[in-house]
Amino acid sequence: MKNIKTWWFLLVAGLILIFVGIFSFVAPFTTYLNLAKYSGYILLLNGALLSAVSTFHTTCKREKNWVFFESILDLGFGAILLFNPVFTFIAFPFIIGYWIAALGIIKIAASIALMRQVRGWPFILLTGVLATFFGLLIVNLPLEKLDNITQILGCFGMTMGALTLFDAYRFRKLDDTLNLLF
Repeated sequence: MKNIKTWWFLLVAGLILIFVGIFSFVAPFTTYLNLAKYSGYILLLNGALLSAVSTFHTTCKREKNWVFFESILDLGFGAILLFNPVFTFIAFPFIIGYWIAALGIIKIAASIALMRQVRGWPFILLTGVLATFFGLLIVNLPLEKLDNITQILGCFGMTMGALTLFDAYRFRKLDDTLNLLF
């Protein structure tokens, strides 16, 4: 894993998040349908990739554990989203809101636990706080109009996409960004 420039993963993820964020404002209903339909697959894929990274990475044991926890979270919520498409469509704001909030809590805990080992811990903390905020906002407004939910998801996508692009830019000259990735 040491010879792979992992910042490209961050660049692609950031661009996808920004695209989804913009599309959420342009076509809210279509975005909602597509997010409800494809989020489970995306979370399963992300969980599998994070699991592989945490399994095959040879250094940074404490960081590996946090990445592994995030992969378990993604795999679990991905499976929930794929379980029943009708349920997913109806309960999508609850499911995705709790996933975003749980992801934020993991990032907050990881940033605090790895404060002395990871240079980018304040950035991880900021990401965690923002994710928790957006997740709780979505969970507390689940029965609002569809446009409101997609607008919140759009703001989340653009905010996290911008942070992820900033991360990709910061780490583009490093061989391995695992200890700063999540």
